[in-house]
Amino acid sequence: MPRVAALAMAALARFDPALTPILVVIGLICLAILAVLYRPLLFCSISPETAAARGVPVRLVGLVFIVVMAVGVAEAAQVVGVLLSTALLIGPAAASSYILARPGAALALAVVIGVLETWLGIVLAYDTGWPVGFFISTIVGVAYVGVRIVRLRADRGARRTTATVEASAVQGLR
Repeated sequence: MPRVAALAMAALARFDPALTPILVVIGLICLAILAVLYRPLLFCSISPETAAARGVPVRLVGLVFIVVMAVGVAEAAQVVGVLLSTALLIGPAAASSYILARPGAALALAVVIGVLETWLGIVLAYDTGWPVGFFISTIVGVAYVGVRIVRLRADRGARRTTATVEASAVQGLR
């Protein structure tokens, strides 16, 4: 496999098992920082002006989050490749945010979606012989687009229903 393809899609055969303890420690540190940062980051994401007015250091929270995400992607790239780690970092979270409005529930759903997409990609790769990274990235993309389409249709239906109810109310007043 050429070096670029290995870097982009996944090269588990080239992974050095001696790095595992280091990667686990780095991953746990990233998770701990994100756990501490969860509430201020959520506040800054929803309303940065209000967060700043309440004394939350918005720029610092954003900077720490970006650094933690960069470390997480760089760490995951050692095992699964840049493309796959980025797809699994963004895709499930983006899809779950269109399904659920509550951040905690959307976070839990993103984890479930990511695990399901990963396992489905592994099964398809095993059955076909194609690269795992290809299937997982494709499934992540298709799932996101599917959720967006369903959400757009649901929103259109809700607008039509609202418009019909409003029109009926106006006619009832006459």
